[in-house]
Amino acid sequence: MQKKKKNDEFKKETAQAENCLNENKLDEARVHLEKALELNPEYAEGYCNLGLILLNNGEFSEAEEYFQISLSKDDNMVEAYFNLGCSFQERNDYEKALSFFKEVILREPDNALTYLKMGFCAQSLERIDDARVFFEEALRLQPDSLEAGAALSGLHVENEDYEKAEEVLRINLVSHPDEVPLHYSLGLILKEQQKYESALAQFHEVVTLDENHPEGFYHLADCCGQLGFLKQAEPFFAKAYKLDETFSEAVFQLGNVYEGMKKMDTAVIMYRRWIDMVESNLWQLGEDMTETYKEKCKIIADYLEKNGSDEKEIDCYREKCELSGCDENDHVDIGTDAAESDYRVSLQIDD
Repeated sequence: MQKKKKNDEFKKETAQAENCLNENKLDEARVHLEKALELNPEYAEGYCNLGLILLNNGEFSEAEEYFQISLSKDDNMVEAYFNLGCSFQERNDYEKALSFFKEVILREPDNALTYLKMGFCAQSLERIDDARVFFEEALRLQPDSLEAGAALSGLHVENEDYEKAEEVLRINLVSHPDEVPLHYSLGLILKEQQKYESALAQFHEVVTLDENHPEGFYHLADCCGQLGFLKQAEPFFAKAYKLDETFSEAVFQLGNVYEGMKKMDTAVIMYRRWIDMVESNLWQLGEDMTETYKEKCKIIADYLEKNGSDEKEIDCYREKCELSGCDENDHVDIGTDAAESDYRVSLQIDD
């Protein structure tokens, strides 16, 4: 009779602990788990869940002790191996994390999430071939995984294998046709390959799904410029700047568009605005863009002189451009990719 009562109390505590865990009431869950373990010290899952609560609080060493106790009670407690892997991954001990994740795979060969985490660990250890294999397996097991798709695409991009990166993202888009980051990443990859018409379609999808995406409008405009559609490029660059008034590249490209359209009054306005935005951080622009800065200052100075502006203002831009470093015939073509310096996949998945 006493044994039955004890067993009933144990079941009651474990049920309450599970309910609290499901409702994310971790402090209450901990109380019920500790009571359950007093009633049944062999309760392996209880130690594992206690460890998970501690892990959630950032108490890594204590959490790992509970996971190890759980495994001492049941060496097939997959959750304990997985949580140990997560704990060591969080502490940047990727080799140890991998050893525990491998124990999970030995017991659950179809665990896509574990393969994904192994991929990130291998990537952190710069074992890129291993990382690619793990990400591929994660994606094979879960074809609609955004994280696995993004990670695998990123590796292909770093390896400059844009066709494979494109293939992975297109597969992901089948399951997630409305995911803005997927369209944006695919657009960047297509643009890097100079497939401007295809890239334009992806960026158009970005701004259709998210009308407040300044980078989407910028790249949509830049693709139009690359294809020679200056009139179409203008409103998209303007929209990018309107959405983000710190977007200096959009202002620069607007100046290029207006110059290409022979609207020098408006071009000079945009160039002056761009110079005001970047001159305090000129050293960050790099050699090519520093020369471009000088060229634009010269264009402004020549325009002001031609239109009889104040001599002091003209001299100011002459000094900025350091005329000896510029050739009067220098010109920057539309679509110079001023903003494009990193084509890695941009997809980010929230935890």
